[in-house]
Amino acid sequence: MDAEDSGVDSETIEEQVAEWSSNSNECFTIHLEGHEETIKPAFTYPIFGEEESIFGYQGLAIKLCLQKVDLQPKLEVTWDEKFPSSAGVEPTDIKAALEDFLPECAFSELDSVEKNLPERPPGELTHSYTKDGAKYEVWVSDVNNSLAERTLANVQALVPMFIEGGTIVDVAGDKTQGARWKLHLLYECRGMPAPYSLIGFGTSYRIFTLPDRKDPLPEHMALLQSPDKLRQQLLSRGADVFPTLLNDSPHLESFLDTPSRERISQFLILPPYQGASHGSQLYHAMYNHLTTSPSVLELTVEDPNEAFDDLRDLSDLLRLRKTSPEFCALRVNTNIHSDHLKPTAHIPTHLIVPLDVRERIRKETKLQSRQFDRLVEMQTLSFIPPTHRSKARLTKKEHSTNELDKTYWFWRLYVKQRLYIFNRDVLIQVEGDERAKALDSAFESVVQGYSAMLERVLKAEERLKREGEEGDVDGGAAAEKRVRKRKVVEEDDDDGEDEEMGEGNAMAKTNGKKARIE
Repeated sequence: MDAEDSGVDSETIEEQVAEWSSNSNECFTIHLEGHEETIKPAFTYPIFGEEESIFGYQGLAIKLCLQKVDLQPKLEVTWDEKFPSSAGVEPTDIKAALEDFLPECAFSELDSVEKNLPERPPGELTHSYTKDGAKYEVWVSDVNNSLAERTLANVQALVPMFIEGGTIVDVAGDKTQGARWKLHLLYECRGMPAPYSLIGFGTSYRIFTLPDRKDPLPEHMALLQSPDKLRQQLLSRGADVFPTLLNDSPHLESFLDTPSRERISQFLILPPYQGASHGSQLYHAMYNHLTTSPSVLELTVEDPNEAFDDLRDLSDLLRLRKTSPEFCALRVNTNIHSDHLKPTAHIPTHLIVPLDVRERIRKETKLQSRQFDRLVEMQTLSFIPPTHRSKARLTKKEHSTNELDKTYWFWRLYVKQRLYIFNRDVLIQVEGDERAKALDSAFESVVQGYSAMLERVLKAEERLKREGEEGDVDGGAAAEKRVRKRKVVEEDDDDGEDEEMGEGNAMAKTNGKKARIE
């Protein structure tokens, strides 16, 4: 029935809709056990629609109480008045809207939430640290563990509310998927009888790939010698391939021993604990745990945003500068023969920063190629003072008599080549002069970002030296807040990091979509 048929003008209807509508972000509060302050969700559009509006209530309050030990939720919905159903106009069914996002226990009686408190976290303890007199621990479990499975269901309720674009991971009942997925839980440990308070979590999963052809592990040799069809099955992650792989590879005790990548999928520190280095600690623990297995060839991150990139850059740089003498020794080589610098020659990036050394370090650290390339660029830039990071000083290019200017010219050449290759599909759609301007703009943005990160690294290193603490990094408060998340269970083999990540500001348009030069 439209406004004309009902005898009510459209303005009156709009007033009634506004009177009986509530903003879902404003009426939704999260109560974490042990904390007086409430938490507001950052996003509710995955639950209540793009307008983030709930119709049919006045004085609406949606309260989600979280048990501290495992974030088991309890939902309470109250209102002062409810819109009477009439002419097919119904109030929003709040419970129905939340059923796809909350575990069943959220809708049960209050008493059941307080029962069956776990005595200890699921899985194994992989990392611990102290901060401000409190102890913190990171525990890891695959999702086949029943307690881990329940905890995963609990924490997933927060994913669409705090991770933009985040979707819920559901692998319940699938033993193969459950073995591939891991849940990393960060706890604050204080007092009794329930000493564990869950303050953050991350999820990760295995992606199976082919072995390193140049230097495969002995137990992976059979995979390289197997038929092409079997290798294609491996790449497509078909579950039926695993028994065959194990038969052909007697050294493999489990399909998890096959060559693979680990990928960080979700990562969240609860708002009351953000800005206190806990994100750096959780990432540090995840990196160490996930790269331990010889079968894991690489650690990647699924669709990270700029805040997570900052956290990862800081943590990776601090770790490499502390633990890898070869990485610390990387320098820009300016002693390159003129034949390699002719306009018709390929840019000699393999000589500017020796490729064999880079590859050796990258393989040892198991960092994704693009991430490692950026870390190398930051490390080599750190030896060039800011006063020499200027295009105006490069008029003589490789012939400069100032060694620092000459070094910056080669470093600029090295970085711009990576930027061009990474963004080639966008750049080839732009005319020559505009292409050069776009690449220059992206390069300057990269230098600005690297310079800011290097300042944070130096401050963190100075503080760590003063305090004598290992890995307790606080390079800035905002880096551990959110990371975009797309649900991936049947993954492709492309690395989620090979998407536009916002290093540069130069913009172009292709197929009606914005594309960034980075």
